Amino acid sequence: MPSNQTPNYRLSQWERTDRVLMEDFNADNAKIDAALAALKAQSDSQQSAVAQHGSSIARLGNCAVSLTTYRGNGANTRTLSFSGYPMAVWIQEADSPVNELHMIRGAAYVAGIMGAATVSLAWTSRGVTWTYSKPDTVKMNDSNRQYTVVALLDMSK
Repeated sequence: MPSNQTPNYRLSQWERTDRVLMEDFNADNAKIDAALAALKAQSDSQQSAVAQHGSSIARLGNCAVSLTTYRGNGANTRTLSFSGYPMAVWIQEADSPVNELHMIRGAAYVAGIMGAATVSLAWTSRGVTWTYSKPDTVKMNDSNRQYTVVALLDMSK
């Protein structure tokens, strides 16, 4: 066995006067093999964890903008569905610069030209439903009128 060894893995450090033995080489190779195997196992574990959480990590902090349209059916209640968790929804009647509706998740009221007190909201994880209590108001669902919808979706939910 050589008189000098490396500080971390205690591998042989040969000097000219040391007797070279096959057992010393084999012991060093076994130490190197074990250290490399441990590093590979750790790397495989970390890669597996990243792969499992990849889609969640990619979505954190991200939002998506949804742009769509619908044609009104005249009912006092209307539901819109989205591909993500809606945080804010803006609706504009296509032929009117004044008929609009703004809905923000968590807000106590709805903003719009038609009067907020007449509108109630129900949010789901992928949509929103609004209902007008006064049938004679502009309800953003008048028959055969076109509406444009812009929604901010929280894609981490």
